[in-house]
Formats: sequence, C-alpha cells, structure tokens
Amino acid sequence: ASKELARRAGRARGHAQRLRQALLERLDGLVFTGHPDRRLPGHLSLCVRGVDAEAVLLALDAEGIEAASGSACATHVRKPSHVLEAIGIDPVTARGALTFSFGETNRDADPDRAAAALPDVVARLRALSPLA
Repeated sequence: ASKELARRAGRARGHAQRLRQALLERLDGLVFTGHPDRRLPGHLSLCVRGVDAEAVLLALDAEGIEAASGSACATHVRKPSHVLEAIGIDPVTARGALTFSFGETNRDADPDRAAAALPDVVARLRALSPLA
C-alpha cells in the first residue's frame, strides 16, 4: 500500500480537481469549502445555492452517482452545519452542502459523469425550490 500511495493519491486528487474545474465552468451559485489544495486527496466539498442537498443526493443517486451532504459534524441532524456557518456560509446556502470523495475504486469517467449530471439536477431543483 505504501508503494502505491503517491499514485493513488495523485489519481484521486486529479479526479477531484477535474470535477471542481468542470463544475466551475458549468454551474453558477457554487461556494467551494475548504482549502483548494491542502486537503485529503480526492475530497471535494461545496455548497450549491438554491437547493437542498438531500434532494440533490436523491437525484444524483438515481443517476448512479454517490455523494454525501453536509459535513461530518452535521450528519443526520437535518440542519445547516454550524461549522459552515462559522466560516461565513449563510444558513440557506449551507443547506446545499455536498461532498464528493474519489478513491481507488472510481473510474476515470466518474468526475465527468458527476459534472454532467449535477447542473441538470440543480436546474430542475432550483425551478421547484423556494430556496432559489
């Protein structure tokens, strides 16, 4: 495992960076959280303005894309993360908190699939949402 660490971390980091860049190009109303580089390889966290993360997750799941909502400190609480609020994210935006994690089992096309699906999901949900 230690011999493969650098390769695996680089691959995971590349997937997260590809998704981040593609989302920046395709979707407005994003607030990326955490440091862009000093983070776990393969980890991407963001808030999507105007949507509830749980609704986004259901729609992504239907597309075969796995993600998580909120932060670890707010799991199962169903309210915005106090950590996101503490770093200046307003409570409505914090409700759209998503996390993507890439690792060894991800395929090279996974970031592209997520980047293609998320803008459509967000557009549908924003059209229905009072948060938008």
